[in-house]
Amino acid sequence: MSTGPTMNEELLERSISHAVQVERYKAGLVRRVVEVLNESEEDLEAELTKRLARIEAVGGYDAGPAVTRRLEETLSRVGAVRAEAYGTAMGLLTEELGLFATHEARWQVAVLQETLIAELSVATPTAEVLHAAAFSRPFEGHVLKDWAESLAPTDLDRMGRVVRQGVVEGKTTEQMVREVIGTRAQGYSDGVLETSRRNAE
Repeated sequence: MSTGPTMNEELLERSISHAVQVERYKAGLVRRVVEVLNESEEDLEAELTKRLARIEAVGGYDAGPAVTRRLEETLSRVGAVRAEAYGTAMGLLTEELGLFATHEARWQVAVLQETLIAELSVATPTAEVLHAAAFSRPFEGHVLKDWAESLAPTDLDRMGRVVRQGVVEGKTTEQMVREVIGTRAQGYSDGVLETSRRNAE
């Protein structure tokens, strides 16, 4: 005589199935966030190329104050393009995490109520508790807001180092832009922005 799964077995089976769905959701969300950053790279490349080429055209790169000022203006403008992309990406992430926290809490309550034999009253956490869990609890030493706000400046710092070092080494505009963006042949994975993509992921 066969019996159905025990309560623990059913909880385990449903939890594993749910964990697989969460992994799929996570992968999809990561893909959407990275797509937002990737979409900004065309504008970033155009802005960087145009402004560096302009500096090169009026006398080239030197250590003089005029060139230094133009380089800093270039990096500031490029940084603004990238910061806007990060703002959009983090807005998407914030909205999704808020919805996910609510969905997850409801799922956990439902699976317990549907699986346990005994009558059990399980309270769903309040919106405030869920918000705190999603946005106020540190991960890797930072809360989400602080971590997100550090991404764009760190990204700009990477690009700035490439450009400033390129000027010192006498590289062309094309070489510097390629080092920032990467090459099509390598799927743009050989530029410094690849590090930014990995960090966002």
